[in-house]
Amino acid sequence: MISLGRLIYIFITCNFIVFGTSKVVEYEGLFNSTLEAEISARLRHVCLQLSNALFYDRQFVKDIIWTGVYYWGDIMQYKCFNVKFIVPSAQVLQDTYFEMHDQLESPPMDWNVAELHMIFKDKYNTNEMILYTNPEKPRGQFDAVPRYKFQPIDGTPESAHTPTVDLRLQVLHTSSDRCKRVQFLFLLMCDVGVVLMTNVQGECPDMALIQEVTRSFSMPRGHWTCIDFVHEKKLDFTLLPEHYT
Repeated sequence: MISLGRLIYIFITCNFIVFGTSKVVEYEGLFNSTLEAEISARLRHVCLQLSNALFYDRQFVKDIIWTGVYYWGDIMQYKCFNVKFIVPSAQVLQDTYFEMHDQLESPPMDWNVAELHMIFKDKYNTNEMILYTNPEKPRGQFDAVPRYKFQPIDGTPESAHTPTVDLRLQVLHTSSDRCKRVQFLFLLMCDVGVVLMTNVQGECPDMALIQEVTRSFSMPRGHWTCIDFVHEKKLDFTLLPEHYT
């Protein structure tokens, strides 16, 4: 059975003879748009499957410095980064409420009940989200609220409402002959992409194990992050304000 993308390609090729290059440009645009839609749909489909395939337990996620190794989709740009999840303090929850309660399209049902405080750091930036549980969603799926003061100034009016982010966390434990009991963490935002992170311990996981994990999930648009950074010194979280640690 011939795919829709293949049919469009044949249509473009045949019309090159009849219409010339102007029509080729027009149909190439149609082909690219269709291909883009197919890729996005495939990524979202596998992402949603993955969000129910593994497991989530806060004890396997919090107080660990996770290093990003791979991502699928348009979720981020190529960069070296770490992520840390901690239990949010009362001060952080209070600050988040005052910063964001009138900025969100769909605020949390209870501002005082949050599962995790996510801190994303690269060499130059720190960004944060508070992950709120939702009783209508399965375990490991959160309404993520960005910390307002860390958002970039992009000309958006202050009165514009910010959507909460559908963010899911899934844990994978796996081993190889060389590396035993290695932890990976999938951060899933299925509308835009997936990030794969790992808990680096010494020289593990090695490249062979990371590649085995990435190849196990047939999602399109895969990219390495900063793979050379995996076994180097992690970013320093001791510089965070006292009530974040």
